[in-house]
Amino acid sequence: MKEKNWSVAVDDTTHTVSYTFARMKGRITVTIDGESFDLPAGFLGFKVARREIFRLGDEQAILAVDKKGEAELIFRGESV
Repeated sequence: MKEKNWSVAVDDTTHTVSYTFARMKGRITVTIDGESFDLPAGFLGFKVARREIFRLGDEQAILAVDKKGEAELIFRGESV
């Protein structure tokens, strides 16, 4: 299982983002400020990379996941 956690300050608020990739279940779980949602990843992992766009406050963030399940959070055009 792969896991990553980030804290991102936007204005006066700190947002938390966590990522968990369960390869055997074929599922990604993303939690943003305590609210979780699942993304299908296919059994035993990815065949293609993916990018999920979401909001942190009034700004856009991107969760980029490569074919191996490694995740990167991009905010304001830079990796967090």
